[in-house]
Amino acid sequence: IQSKIEYDEPYNIKATLQVEEISFSLERMVTFYPCLRTTKAPVIDGQFSPGEWNDAILIRLDKFAKKEGDWKGPDDLSATAYFLWDDEQAYFAMRVVDDVFHQPYLGGEIWKGDSIQIGLGLSPLEDIAGVYYAEGGMALTQRGNLLWVYHAPGIPYEGEVQEVNFAVGRQGNEIIYEAAIPYRSLNFPISSGAWIGLDIMVNDSDGEGRKSWMEWGGGLAREKNPRLFWDMLFIEKK
Repeated sequence: IQSKIEYDEPYNIKATLQVEEISFSLERMVTFYPCLRTTKAPVIDGQFSPGEWNDAILIRLDKFAKKEGDWKGPDDLSATAYFLWDDEQAYFAMRVVDDVFHQPYLGGEIWKGDSIQIGLGLSPLEDIAGVYYAEGGMALTQRGNLLWVYHAPGIPYEGEVQEVNFAVGRQGNEIIYEAAIPYRSLNFPISSGAWIGLDIMVNDSDGEGRKSWMEWGGGLAREKNPRLFWDMLFIEKK
């Protein structure tokens, strides 16, 4: 590991155990992303008010995420994500810059247009089968803001969800996604030191379906597997 850790950058770690003639190696991509506690909850309105996300450590997707499809560079699509937490909720925001906005889809098909997806691995150590995770998508559709839950075993939300406080705002070539996720909706308690799996994606369409995407983590785009999510740790402060 470098002496200076980039919190939104993945690191490839390899360990080898050698016992006489028997050798066992394990290789894994790991991250050190800390979700910081806040004493002032951000306003969930689809806008970035001055200072409200300053306490969060940003995730630069166009720099460190995996990119697939016809991505032409940061002017075509770039994105930055933010996370915070307090005693009741986790807060999420993503600022996306997209040269062409196109989202004609509804329901579970919003991934085909300009949208985001987020996956939360709620029990990364105990979930050996890789099924206990939540996956949702957010988009600004022709009918307004939409939050769609694709997968949520043991959680009373699937399909279109209106009970969660979220907002999507657009101005020019910039789209802002914000959400406040109450822990009770995840059926998962959060406290300092809690660790969850995380995957975030941005989907891009210029008018003919999804042409490219960025994925910080793994386990949503190519296959649904929370064991490929990266790591987020809830901590008190920097």
